[in-house]
Amino acid sequence: MWGDGEYVASFDLGTTTMRCLVYNRRAEVVGRAQKKERLMSDVLASGPYLANTFLATQCQYLKRTDDGRAKIRMAAEQLNDSFVIARIKAYSNTFKYHLKPKACYSTYILKSKRSAKTKSEPGHVEEVEEGEGRDSNKAPKRQKRITSSSCKDNERKCVICDRARESCGTRNRVLYRISESDRAALFLDALNFYKDEVKTRCAFLDTAGDVFAADVFYHGNCLRQYLLKYKRQIDALFENIQRSDEAATIDSNCKCVFDSLDFKTSSYSVSHICNLINAKLETDNQIDNRRTKVFLIKYFKDTICFTYPDDRRKSQMVYSSSLLQGNIIESLRSSVKSGPQKIALELLHECKNYDFGLEATYCTSEDVKLSLDHYRSHRPQQWLQFMKFMFPNTSNTNTDEWLLKFDTLFQFIHYWLSSGRNRTPFHCSLTQTVHNLSRSRQLVDIMNRMNLAISGPKDGGGDPTQQMSLVTGETRKLYQSTWFGVEELSPQMISNAEKFLVSGLKKTDCSTFDEYRWEQYHNSKKELNFNQLVCCSSTLREHIKRAYLQCRMWLQAPTPEVTKPDPCQYGYRATDVGIIPVILPVPSRPDDLPPPCKCPTSCISNKTCICRGMKIKCVVFCGCSKGKKCRNPHN
Repeated sequence: MWGDGEYVASFDLGTTTMRCLVYNRRAEVVGRAQKKERLMSDVLASGPYLANTFLATQCQYLKRTDDGRAKIRMAAEQLNDSFVIARIKAYSNTFKYHLKPKACYSTYILKSKRSAKTKSEPGHVEEVEEGEGRDSNKAPKRQKRITSSSCKDNERKCVICDRARESCGTRNRVLYRISESDRAALFLDALNFYKDEVKTRCAFLDTAGDVFAADVFYHGNCLRQYLLKYKRQIDALFENIQRSDEAATIDSNCKCVFDSLDFKTSSYSVSHICNLINAKLETDNQIDNRRTKVFLIKYFKDTICFTYPDDRRKSQMVYSSSLLQGNIIESLRSSVKSGPQKIALELLHECKNYDFGLEATYCTSEDVKLSLDHYRSHRPQQWLQFMKFMFPNTSNTNTDEWLLKFDTLFQFIHYWLSSGRNRTPFHCSLTQTVHNLSRSRQLVDIMNRMNLAISGPKDGGGDPTQQMSLVTGETRKLYQSTWFGVEELSPQMISNAEKFLVSGLKKTDCSTFDEYRWEQYHNSKKELNFNQLVCCSSTLREHIKRAYLQCRMWLQAPTPEVTKPDPCQYGYRATDVGIIPVILPVPSRPDDLPPPCKCPTSCISNKTCICRGMKIKCVVFCGCSKGKKCRNPHN
């Protein structure tokens, strides 16, 4: 007797066993645990009668119908299974079989059907089995089937990806045929453009009618991606052609402008050259300074040089690399035709004798005329004295030429001594001038001796020439207090001193240190705490008082009688150990104060807003900056 799943040579219907005719399997309940098998073995060992009773109730999957027996006989003859045929003859109509799905009966019938189908196909190949000489302990192997090549040739495939089906997750996309004339024409254009393997597979297609007549199939996604790729490349090709036409037009206009320029005797700004080129081009083809510089380098190569712009000088000059800076200055001076511009150049040449580091600077005639009109309406007397001090040999100071010299030098001094962020009508043509003048101290010394100071524009708008003025009044007293020529330090002077110190910090338009703290906190790229910010205005004012007291005591060193001011009025306080400076009169942030909220615009929820949740006011350091959009009801 063989094991489970194997053929048997005989079928025993004794009192202790009941097995299937097809496979030598006992009648069992599918899905039961091993304890049921142990229970069955115990029952079988107890006696023949009890065993037959138990098997009759438990083996409900063993069936014996006439139809089923007839199918088993036909399957055995189809498979030429001598062992099952011998068993059928031995037991006639008394055998049983398993009818459970995927059990003996179903497996045996399915095996016979597959064998009959394989024999009916011309391209099948079966494995040769040895009937009598095979191993008696193994079940028959499944017959191997090889599909003929003719079936594969008749299979429909996508003309793009050359696959029958395109898998997309658990779905299989179907194949379509081209039925639109527009799509067929576009498909033929793409084939002729690419000339790839798809063109090789569709070499017989010439017209749209050929596409309709041929069995050309495609996946929807494959053809869509193929045509989109074709459209993108065609659009890029047309765009490149259009750009090449525009570039040819720009090149021709640039060449005309470049030929009219004489870099050997003069220098030009890149903006001026750009304006000349754009005057010859249409509105849609305008170029900027960057492209102008590219065309200049492409056309002149290494025969020209450029000056590089900085924070104070936005314009960029181009000149011949074979010329020296001195020759450029002389060529600029000789090429000037307008009267005001000649006067400006003469003034700059005179100022150069005072070792201000002034070289190669000029301004346009329009800027000079505007400055002259402003100077005539606003003539500062101290500035006139300053100019007489600088040019003592001048007799008549009321002529237009002399007034223009005053105004030009005034703008020049303001341009270099101001913050440098505000635009002025003054321009520098050489980078070396910036370096030389920034290192010069003679001009600052002269202004200190004349009790003069320069103030920049109060705001960024308006005419810069109308915003220039000399420091007068209390602000002038502040500069005089630098020499400590005043007796008392007023609150207004302290406020002006704070403004003066804030102006020396990084680029800012703030007037107090408290404003700068807020700007530094909100505009920093990294998150800052309060200890990393600048000091408060209250702390700075105490420091200004202490500095004034110290310098006032130094000024009284040559004097026999020294006046000792009260230190407690100038940033100090008395303690048991002596007088100590007041470092922090007001805490910048109380210890019990929670961190500021980070609400971007408005504080609308107690959960997101810390200030609103703790029922306190928002401050300027909060994310809302305590603005108009803040909805904190405790403000």
